[in-house]
Amino acid sequence: MLGMSKSSRADRPGRTGYRPRYWAQAKTENPLARFVPFSSLVSPHDVITRGGDYFRVWRLDGVPFESTDDHVIAERHEAMCSLLRNLAGGQWAVWTHRLHRVVSDALQDPTEPGFARDLSRTYQAKLGERRMMSNEIYLTLVYRPNVSRVSRALQSTQRSREAIAEAQADALRNMEERSALVTRVLRAFGPRLLGVREQRGRPYSEVAELLGYLVNGCWRPIPLKAGPLYRTLPTTRLSFGADKVELRQGDMQRYAALVDIKEYADAVQPGILNALLYEDSEFIETQSFSILPRREAMRALELQRDQLIASDDVVASQIAEMDVALNELGDGQFCMGEYHYSLVVFGESVADAGRRAAQAIGAIGEASSLQMTPVDLVGDAAWFAQMPGNWQWRPRDAKLSSRAFAALSSGHNFASGKRNGNPWGEALALLHTPSGQPFYLNLHSSPEGEDSADKKLPGNTLIIGSTGVGKTTLEMFLLALTRKWNPAPRLVLFDLDRGCEIGIRALGGRYFALEAGKPTGCNPLQRDPTPARIQFWEQLIRTCIATPAMPLLPADERAIADAVKAVAMMPAPLRRFSTVRQNLPKSGENSLFERLGRWCRGGALGWVFDEADDRLLDLHAASIIGFDTTEFLELPEVRTPVMMYRLQVMEELVNGERLIYVFSEFWKALD
Repeated sequence: MLGMSKSSRADRPGRTGYRPRYWAQAKTENPLARFVPFSSLVSPHDVITRGGDYFRVWRLDGVPFESTDDHVIAERHEAMCSLLRNLAGGQWAVWTHRLHRVVSDALQDPTEPGFARDLSRTYQAKLGERRMMSNEIYLTLVYRPNVSRVSRALQSTQRSREAIAEAQADALRNMEERSALVTRVLRAFGPRLLGVREQRGRPYSEVAELLGYLVNGCWRPIPLKAGPLYRTLPTTRLSFGADKVELRQGDMQRYAALVDIKEYADAVQPGILNALLYEDSEFIETQSFSILPRREAMRALELQRDQLIASDDVVASQIAEMDVALNELGDGQFCMGEYHYSLVVFGESVADAGRRAAQAIGAIGEASSLQMTPVDLVGDAAWFAQMPGNWQWRPRDAKLSSRAFAALSSGHNFASGKRNGNPWGEALALLHTPSGQPFYLNLHSSPEGEDSADKKLPGNTLIIGSTGVGKTTLEMFLLALTRKWNPAPRLVLFDLDRGCEIGIRALGGRYFALEAGKPTGCNPLQRDPTPARIQFWEQLIRTCIATPAMPLLPADERAIADAVKAVAMMPAPLRRFSTVRQNLPKSGENSLFERLGRWCRGGALGWVFDEADDRLLDLHAASIIGFDTTEFLELPEVRTPVMMYRLQVMEELVNGERLIYVFSEFWKALD
């Protein structure tokens, strides 16, 4: 209940002696809009500030540093350095943001009742109990048409509408030219220019949504509409106290602690701040780099050298390094700029925010020689300096080289996979990673941002791991999830040690276990004869008969071809290796007749192809098929012919429909 202050006169409606309890405080409160520098959107991509500056924003996929070679990381660093060098001149600045946010997601389950659907639902329920973090990287390019006081004074004088329009068009042309540079130089970072997105037929501004997050500390959809952004964006009440801030918006209440860099390292390498990416906390990391004109940069570096010379603990090598840096700066090998850093760490309470901020400070301290410290006096300024173009609120700035900024703001990220637009639909599986970031696993490699539906793209997947870590479990888990795709792909597995048998049978598949010395149920000659199959039968017979000690002669190959063609004309029950043998020449101890005898009924290897009818005739009707290859893989003489037949059957299943074939311990099959 609101309290009222009471005047000395009687209580009557409308009297000015009565005020709400907190009227005096409300009159002295600073509206958040005063600190928001954004004026309006002048295009779907561009924002003009209240000071007449322009900027646009890109979202970067970043560099997956965990799985990228060192030389590639160095190349990406050089690309960022090149961009900054090409922005020299004093009119350009860069703001970068890393947003570490809690996310939740779930993929589709198989629609058919059964083991696959039950497994998927159980897995996703367990996954939903774990906290997942996304890591979003944004780069903002700021153009300052009027940097000097004189130009700003001239800009502020009254101008005609035509002059204003001409100046704006010129600024946007400059921005467009530099945007092409950003897209080209940073193409390896996967830049995407923020603009307009549609949701339920209504346009929303991606730029305004990001800016709204920087202003309010919470994400909300913002429709694309005209109007001053400094009025429409603020929706949160911010209350600052030392290095903490309380954020209130409706029923939402959260807290944050603010951190910046106290002492810089003598040298920095790309990824020096990567330790933050493994933290289980939401945060906003902001870095800005306002590029100085070369003459001003030279003066700043000369001042640093003079201060170094005047210090008591100067080392000759340090002075020499400063001289080298001055020469390189003069040659344009790098540029200098004003740099500022802030880290806003969120928590559920004041204590939680402080604890998480201390963890972040500790993580950086362990991984680098940077010294981080809470922003204990001007926390509000640090919050407002997150917003691109808010130069006046930077709590602590430093003069840094472009190479140092490119290392501090390296654009490193984690691989995230591709959720939608894959050749067979949405991602196969959503995985939780050590960093907490979700990873969308696919069996195809398709370009990010492209709808690759039904495209025939590479789909090779390799699972590697030491014994007992769960390779087979992962294999069957992924194969079970393939049942969600429509149409579901046919699965053909060459198994080892019957490791997949339970899973295949649970999915309703057929499983064939081959035992040495017992009829395999493989009789390739009983399949309907076609020119391709007859040619394969000839090749199979030649493989069984030929040995390094007794290679086949051209006459032998002709005799085999004639025998196979003769058998191909017989009814299926008569088409066997034994029948082929009866049609081969019998002259001599090493005749083709005698050499094929080992592979016929009664021979040492008759169990392989000749002692049972073929069980693979109707495989075209089966959607999931498994073969255990354990025992015959240990028999080199048997392994090659059996694998030839299995692969030939599998190739016949390739008819344009979706197909996955799997080899367990495939190196043995290739030996």
